[in-house]
Amino acid sequence: MDSLVKNKIIISGLPRSGSTLLGNILGSGKNVEYFFEPPMSSPMFSVIDQLDEKTFKTFFDYYMQNELLMPSLAGRRLNFNPQDDSYIYKYKTKEEIQTRLEKSWRASEIKEIIGNYSMAFKTPGISSHLLKLMEYYPDWKLVIIFRKYEDILKSILVKGWFDDNNPNIITTYKYFGELKVPVSIPEIWSDEWSTLSPIERSMIYMNEQFSALKLQSNYIRLDYESLVQNPKDTIQTLLDKLDVQPTTKTDELIDKIYLNPNSNIQKLPSECHPRVLAEAISHKNHFSI
Repeated sequence: MDSLVKNKIIISGLPRSGSTLLGNILGSGKNVEYFFEPPMSSPMFSVIDQLDEKTFKTFFDYYMQNELLMPSLAGRRLNFNPQDDSYIYKYKTKEEIQTRLEKSWRASEIKEIIGNYSMAFKTPGISSHLLKLMEYYPDWKLVIIFRKYEDILKSILVKGWFDDNNPNIITTYKYFGELKVPVSIPEIWSDEWSTLSPIERSMIYMNEQFSALKLQSNYIRLDYESLVQNPKDTIQTLLDKLDVQPTTKTDELIDKIYLNPNSNIQKLPSECHPRVLAEAISHKNHFSI
């Protein structure tokens, strides 16, 4: 894949940081083929430390090129459900997609045009795997989106990902007893997990993500607050760094961005596991969030 695609971009960071908004904007760029949280990306990254480099890259490259990029350019891997975040017309025009649906594309025809395209995908919540991933793919451009700690926490709590009775959880997961927990949660919390509140569990998850990001230096930072307060200049600066050209669809998406006046009403709890709270404050200071 690296020999075919001219530009490779990863969007990551913590869940609920604004990566969907950013992904749609980037996906609207000229000749950018964007993928919303590819189903196999998270489980593949979760085993990156268990596989040697050659084995991982063999599977990852095949998946990116033959399961995602080429079928998408051929019109065979597009989501036409308007209720989904990955709905194709959220970031592509109908005219652009229609040209893909006017014929049946052979693999050889796709390979003739693939060099004109940039490939981008977003997968949040993989912070602990980014070091190894960027070591394997140093030419990929990594964009990390940051948002106020309290805002992320508030959004995760609304989703209820760490409520025991909520069937919607963060994947990929493991078990602490009978409870499903994200694989990034350290084993040291296994005995206490059932006694912790949803807010403490959420903060532990966030803290682990931020701890891993502290080790990562090879990335382009984008702040959610800048994105919503000054979207036009913020996006243009990012696109310049990524060598991506905006389109009329990009302008349309930017015009729809607005600042939520209710932002940042969630506060860090004073009554919380002391170590969890101390780590949260440390991350807030380190990343200025």
